[in-house]
Amino acid sequence: MDGYTELVNVTRQDARVQLAADVARMGAEGVVVSAIDLSIHDRECSSGQYTRDHFAEVTIIGTAIARFSSGAVVPAGSLAILSLDPQRRQTARSVPPRRVTVVHSP
Repeated sequence: MDGYTELVNVTRQDARVQLAADVARMGAEGVVVSAIDLSIHDRECSSGQYTRDHFAEVTIIGTAIARFSSGAVVPAGSLAILSLDPQRRQTARSVPPRRVTVVHSP
């Protein structure tokens, strides 16, 4: 590589590609990134010609996210207190479930 800029750009790009692959492997649809860290290190080159090797490491921490179903059926309201009257219980069971459409807006 020719310099620090190329080293950093290539390393960041590789980290993003690996993150996208991990998200897809988990079956998620996206990721919310909470932290990105870049570290650059160097050491004397093993060739012994008074040159230095440079290393870059990127760490991306995030949470994979997935979409909920858009046409969920929401059951009828639950009973906080169950009536002991059999006629009331039968009436509560005969109420048909309501269909609610959940719409996600950006």
